[in-house]
Amino acid sequence: MPISPERRLPCSAKEPAASFPGDEIPGHPWPAQQIGLQPKQRDKMPQDSLQEKLNREMYQVWPDASRSGVTSLLAVSGGPDSVALARLVADSRPPGSRVYLAHFNHGLRGEESDADEKWVGEFAAELQMESIMGRSDVPAPESNRGEGLEALARKSRYDFLTESAKRVGARYVVTAHTRDDQVETMIHRLFRGSGLRGLNGIPTLRPLVDGITLVRPLLGVSKDELLQFLSSLNQGYRSDSSNLSAEFTRNRIRRELIPLVNDIFAKPVAAGLESLRQHVGEACRMLEPLVDRVLSEAVDVQPERAMVRLGKNRDSLSPFLLNEVLVKIWIQQDWPRQQMNKARWDSISALAAAVEGTKINLPGNLMAERIPQGIAIWAVVAG
Repeated sequence: MPISPERRLPCSAKEPAASFPGDEIPGHPWPAQQIGLQPKQRDKMPQDSLQEKLNREMYQVWPDASRSGVTSLLAVSGGPDSVALARLVADSRPPGSRVYLAHFNHGLRGEESDADEKWVGEFAAELQMESIMGRSDVPAPESNRGEGLEALARKSRYDFLTESAKRVGARYVVTAHTRDDQVETMIHRLFRGSGLRGLNGIPTLRPLVDGITLVRPLLGVSKDELLQFLSSLNQGYRSDSSNLSAEFTRNRIRRELIPLVNDIFAKPVAAGLESLRQHVGEACRMLEPLVDRVLSEAVDVQPERAMVRLGKNRDSLSPFLLNEVLVKIWIQQDWPRQQMNKARWDSISALAAAVEGTKINLPGNLMAERIPQGIAIWAVVAG
């Protein structure tokens, strides 16, 4: 899938905000100049304004101290979430920081996709930010490695964002995932039979590659709040018609399942799922050192191949722990996980008790086999 980046420059460069040492914003531990507001502007803002609340949420994850003097790359589709993120960042750039808007055109909606790209370029110029555009052909069915269209589009998009961040020297790649996305993801994984790690939800921070961190500063914010914020600014945005299609599971979760569950329990499902996510997160943090120890002591990883050595004490490696180790192997190898539900993880773990030579086929042209040393997993070469 060829990716063709294009870099666009704004009409003019924005001057850094004036510095007023010691002038504090109420509710913020950073000086006014660090969030790009002058004192008079600050005084005019209501104490509990929506923008102030959104800024607080953003700064908890991505404080100014960490982005002052560095370059960041914002992923902007043109939809309301990413447009709101761009407006928040544009109004609060710390001194010496540089921000790019990055847009990836998947080409899946024809003229509508092209119109989104054009709109984002114009929006970036209005914000006096540089923009980087990428484009990809629609993937052929035979190249999907067992992944669905959504997973393939996501991989192409993140490949583009990573390469663009490297090219401009960005320390952060920033996306506009919201609390709504967190809820949809957890429900999707729950009913797909996810393991413990999957129920930990979307992380606020994770490394993309060495020196580049993926940041999601709006996970504590609802989409409704972002829509209200944009309305208060009279800020337009693009609407993706594919979000209305019942063809995609996530759309049905968003439009059908979540409203039904909210109605049954007479309260939003988000609060209960957030409590679950926090408990699961704590369990994952406790489990992580054990998984890493197994990986270092009993797993050999090579390009497109891995082996879990079982040895004589195979019973000491529980199916639950082995499943967690397998998930980590899939992540390291960048093997497709969309179709890897609990039943498939369990089928690999069950090879520990199987006779030698037992094989199973897995999504993404992968194979697992019980061998004398343990369990081997490898990518099957086509042809």
